[in-house]
Amino acid sequence: MSVAATGARIGVSRLVWVGALSVLVGAGCISEDSADAITGPSGACRMPVATPVVGSSEIVIAIREFQFNPDTLRVPAGATVTWVNCEESFANEPHTATDDGGSWGSEELSPTEIYTYRFDEVGVFRYHCDPHPFMRGVLIVE
Repeated sequence: MSVAATGARIGVSRLVWVGALSVLVGAGCISEDSADAITGPSGACRMPVATPVVGSSEIVIAIREFQFNPDTLRVPAGATVTWVNCEESFANEPHTATDDGGSWGSEELSPTEIYTYRFDEVGVFRYHCDPHPFMRGVLIVE
């Protein structure tokens, strides 16, 4: 399976991500006027763990407590998926989101860092965390 897409690792503190924020606002997860909606004043991650808006083209998966939240998700072709390391209990614990087939994957993400990837082709994409292979997830692109 090939995926024509781009991936990026970005520090949340430098994040200008209007599309995803509008999805989260639309879902009632955060308020529009929260200047620190993704990171609080201390820099701590504040991503919601609730299921993202299915059918949206901007999807957020939180990495928290050594789990991908949600760990299985259906998304439309062309969707942009962003993983956010929201570890709080393990402040310096890095994670990755890495395709089992090796066609895409993040570098190690420290808490509050993100990785974004666009899925243009349909298929089932199983992924894991390199440092913690027991952490598993599945994206079904339709």
